[in-house]
Amino acid sequence: DRGAKMDLKNKKGESSMAFLRDHVREGREGKCEDYQLPGVMERLEAALARTEREYVSLGLTVDTSYPVDTDSGLLEEEESEIDQTLRCSSRQVSVPEFTSTQKPTGQARREVSRSPSPVPRRRSKSPSPVSVSRRAYSHSRSPSPSTSRPISPVAATQVYKNAMDGIRSSSTRSVLQPVTQVVRRSTVGQVEEEMDDWLEDDLGSEKKRKRPSEETFGDTKKVKSLSSRRENLSPTPFSIDLTSSPTLRQVPAKASTNKLSKAKKGHQPKIYQSLPPTRPASPSFLFNPPPSSPSQSVTPNIPLPRPSTLPSTLPTTRVRVSVVGEMFLIPVPHPDHTVRWLAGEASARYYRQFGSEPALRLTTSDGAGLDPGDLVTHVVQGTEPLTGVVTSWNCKPAEERYRDTCKDMARPCFRNICDRLSLMATTNILSINIPLKKQHAEPIFHCLKSNTGLRELHLSRCKLTDPTLALLVPLLPTLSYLSTLDLSQNLLSLHSLQVLSTHQLSSLSHLSLSSNPLGDLSLPALTSLLSTGPITSLQLSRCLFTRSLFQSGRPDFAVAIKQSKLKVLDFSHNEFGEIGLEILLRCLPSTLTSLDLTACISSTSTSPQNLGNHLSSYCREGNPDCDLTSLSLSCLSLTDSTLPSLLSCLPHCGRLSSLSLSHNPITASGMVTLLSTLVDHSVPLTRLECAQLKTTSHNFWADKTVMAEVEDRLESLLASNCSRLELLILPDQVVSLKKVWDKAWGSRSSHSR
Repeated sequence: DRGAKMDLKNKKGESSMAFLRDHVREGREGKCEDYQLPGVMERLEAALARTEREYVSLGLTVDTSYPVDTDSGLLEEEESEIDQTLRCSSRQVSVPEFTSTQKPTGQARREVSRSPSPVPRRRSKSPSPVSVSRRAYSHSRSPSPSTSRPISPVAATQVYKNAMDGIRSSSTRSVLQPVTQVVRRSTVGQVEEEMDDWLEDDLGSEKKRKRPSEETFGDTKKVKSLSSRRENLSPTPFSIDLTSSPTLRQVPAKASTNKLSKAKKGHQPKIYQSLPPTRPASPSFLFNPPPSSPSQSVTPNIPLPRPSTLPSTLPTTRVRVSVVGEMFLIPVPHPDHTVRWLAGEASARYYRQFGSEPALRLTTSDGAGLDPGDLVTHVVQGTEPLTGVVTSWNCKPAEERYRDTCKDMARPCFRNICDRLSLMATTNILSINIPLKKQHAEPIFHCLKSNTGLRELHLSRCKLTDPTLALLVPLLPTLSYLSTLDLSQNLLSLHSLQVLSTHQLSSLSHLSLSSNPLGDLSLPALTSLLSTGPITSLQLSRCLFTRSLFQSGRPDFAVAIKQSKLKVLDFSHNEFGEIGLEILLRCLPSTLTSLDLTACISSTSTSPQNLGNHLSSYCREGNPDCDLTSLSLSCLSLTDSTLPSLLSCLPHCGRLSSLSLSHNPITASGMVTLLSTLVDHSVPLTRLECAQLKTTSHNFWADKTVMAEVEDRLESLLASNCSRLELLILPDQVVSLKKVWDKAWGSRSSHSR
């Protein structure tokens, strides 16, 4: 019936608890010297305590014997031959409880011990616990101890073996494996040959069953006893695991006889064959409701273990996102992901690849913005790529990033660089003017990536080469607010200029490439550079340019420079010659505010006769005046004879405030012509430079007769309403000129040599 309990015993009628209790009692009485060995009693007592706990957890009674209902009368004829396990225990409680697992078929009642009470033994001397425990745990996980007492003539275990055929299927598989109903086929002979040695018979039989002769098991017992003795001496702790009991299956009972079914069924293997080395706690199995008829068998309904990964039934959406020119293909594994999640994934991928984390706002290809809370599957259709607009950059302080980068790259970290990076946090200006090798410049450039606070970057006199600059140029587009880049006085060639011109510098307005050997093949790169960004100031002094610079690409350069926003242009100290300057002046836009043509004509060449005409043609392109506020014509070999044609441009320079004619071989006579022109055309100069070298300064005042005329023209200029002259540089200081200057400016006047 459902709910019946059982006690597992060996062929000698001993339960595991009774076996252990006898040895503990004998050990305490000191009947054998083996009990006095170190650790023997402790292990026996610990094993007994664990066994009692397991019995209690399984719902088995620990100290009570249960007689059962009446069984077949055939068993009374040879009561003396019944196994010891079918007799009442000597330790019965005063009020025994009765239970039965069979229908009564006779007048006699047989008693079966339903609890692990100790069994009387027929031996004169108990074997030592060492020898007993060795053979008790030779194979199985659950202890099935055996003793050396003789086997009773009648084997009562055979009936129980046949009754337990229904539970063999559950013990042949792991506890965690699903149980399926399989047709078991085995003969009676197979059952008798492969039956376990721990099952006991608690069912009756119509036939008398003779106990096998003791000689049949003699040799086998000796072998098991020897192996058990060896195992008991091993340091493995005593272990009992009875947490999992086999699953019962109902055995259909016949109406006319009490004999067990002879149907072919599967055999039950050893416990140690079905259990893993370390058994987990037994799971709770869910059983189907009991069958309505006795002929139906109870099939356990055990849920299959859930697989670790389930195949996805929905197709994975893949979205392409472009971030700062880089395209990322991002899978969307779940339809509940939002646009905010997609933007975060794109930002994380960009950070892993480039080391900077942008804050993105996603838009479609036609510029439509996406709400962060919308689902990706609702707003993205097909293979349409999205654009990630960078709203800000999440960056560490540059000094901290520099230290981390030096550590990651195993490069030395310089204190002076750290100080300048720390100062950059407050001034937004980084100025480094020390030689930098490639291995030293790489961590500096890396820490500047995506720095939104940097406004000016000055790397003058750092001896940068083309390979070193190649590390910096890809980072420039990430400096979204960089307005000034100074690369002057380095070792950059045309290759660096070409690499720089291929990048879009959206915020760069001031670029200095002075004192770099760019060469005459740089005009196409300069044209591309002027087209890539809103450059307003371009410094190209001392770049080894000659008039050959304009041999190729001149029309494109003229178009690009006139369409640009260029305001300041410095081509000084490039030997263009008079022809080269003529070509350059024809290409320049009239919107320039500052033009520096210093030393564009060699000092050894003759005075440029037509330079004044070309300059006047350029200035006449203004509407009505050109926008020049600063004009430098120093070191152009200008003389008193060429000066009048050059000064013909001044009427068209109504905004000119600074004029430099230094280091030209002009004299005081030419100075009188210049001052007269300034007064006549009301040119608002604030700065006039006519400096000379000491070796040539005596030539300036060679004619002493014109000194008084110079004083008169200067006094007239300072007294005019349009005069704003604040700085006048002449070869030598003349006392009379000082008086004129002091009279005009009074206390604000100052002089210096």
